[in-house]
Amino acid sequence: MIPSSAEPPPQGPRLRPPAPWPIDILNGAFRGDYCTNLGYAGYITQGVCGFLPGIGSICAFRDFFAAVRHRDRLGMALNGFSVLPIAGGFPKTAHVIRGIVDISQAASLGSNMRQHHLDKHRTQA
Repeated sequence: MIPSSAEPPPQGPRLRPPAPWPIDILNGAFRGDYCTNLGYAGYITQGVCGFLPGIGSICAFRDFFAAVRHRDRLGMALNGFSVLPIAGGFPKTAHVIRGIVDISQAASLGSNMRQHHLDKHRTQA
């Protein structure tokens, strides 16, 4: 039995669906890692921007500070390497791939939860 004075367990951030793809592209280009609900188009735009001379370094600085704000050590390391003009695109691409994998895992989890919910209601009927 849980005592009444106990606080409920902390809830994680709610997943919001990404914006429509034109807005997602703009979020990837301008807001970068400050945008918490990037979709595939936004992450791909970030990867492309990482390979543009000068622009890639500016985006790396922006995303480094976003990683500091979110206390994301891997993001800080990858964006720190991305500041280098020659090799900057490759760590940024690794960071983009990490984001796409996260989206895929979240989509898979949502699909599994929906299927479980449907199966549960079919067995009750």
